[in-house]
Amino acid sequence: KNSKLYVQQQLQQQQQQQQQQQQQQQPSSYLWCITHYGPNNQLRDFIKCTVIAKQTNSILVLPPLFPHYTDNMKALQEWQQYYDIKVLQNFTQTITLSNFLHSLPISNKTSLIDCYIKIQFGYGNTEMYYFNRIIQTSGKHYGFKLDFKQQILNIQRYNLRVEWYKRKCQHVFLHFHYADFSKLQYPISPWKYLKRTSFIQLIAKNLSLPMINNTGKLLVAHLRRGDFTRIPLETYIKQLQFIVDKLKTIKHIHIMTFISNSTELNYILKSFPKISITCTEDIRKYAPKHLNTYSFGIVEQEIATQANMFIGTSYSTFSQTIIFMRRFQSLGPTYQFSLKGNQPTLVRNRNSLFNI
Repeated sequence: KNSKLYVQQQLQQQQQQQQQQQQQQQPSSYLWCITHYGPNNQLRDFIKCTVIAKQTNSILVLPPLFPHYTDNMKALQEWQQYYDIKVLQNFTQTITLSNFLHSLPISNKTSLIDCYIKIQFGYGNTEMYYFNRIIQTSGKHYGFKLDFKQQILNIQRYNLRVEWYKRKCQHVFLHFHYADFSKLQYPISPWKYLKRTSFIQLIAKNLSLPMINNTGKLLVAHLRRGDFTRIPLETYIKQLQFIVDKLKTIKHIHIMTFISNSTELNYILKSFPKISITCTEDIRKYAPKHLNTYSFGIVEQEIATQANMFIGTSYSTFSQTIIFMRRFQSLGPTYQFSLKGNQPTLVRNRNSLFNI
């Protein structure tokens, strides 16, 4: 009898331990993060947020995306229109913004988020502009009036978890700047799981085919005309020539910038007489007519992501998005233009500890 009782007690203990482990593994809260500036800076905030969600065992709310301030299209864009949710869920559990808002408790016709947590940082009056942009625009877009039960203001980032758990926040809207988490680390890069939808990939592939034309490999280069004061056009050309000479299979260079019918483009054409060259305007006219400027920018980024080789600039978050995706998804040689000299910088994999 004692032996039978002992076995039963052991089984009960094992069951309790399994239940505790399952409870620990199940996300206990929802995390929605603010995003700043243009589309690629917003991705920087988002990538940091995925790691915070992972570290706090939270369900990540997929944020709305906003065009660049120079874009004539100001409407909110849904995250899942451009990026693959199923792939991202291999890294962390997610919920669409619409489903999250519909799950919130309602009081006096107002949907209540448990906690608004603001990390202390010093970026002037612009910080509240982005708070209002995401909260007010999201509420208006989905038909909700949003407010918070608790406001936890100007805390240090290392106190985030303490305040989060002390206030028993089930839903958190986190107001921070990606620079505040510059040393945030995680063993696996979330960039590995950031992939665009199959529809975006298909459009990019179809636009790339005429450039490749089965004759060789495609090199995509991102040049910002505003950077010509930092890096002379001659330096760009010398570093492009370095890649062409080294690989010897480049038959087409696509320049990601609006330089059609410009002196810069003519200079590039004369420098590579045996290589076919296109720029953004050349392929924009072949893209589906329903694509707005914001959508086409993401399609062109996907062209660069799929290309055999890419070279971009460290000054541009547009370039950096492509560089991070190619690096952590092992998508072929990737370079950055150097400030001086004839040789660009080859982007190499970092060590296993991912520092965002």
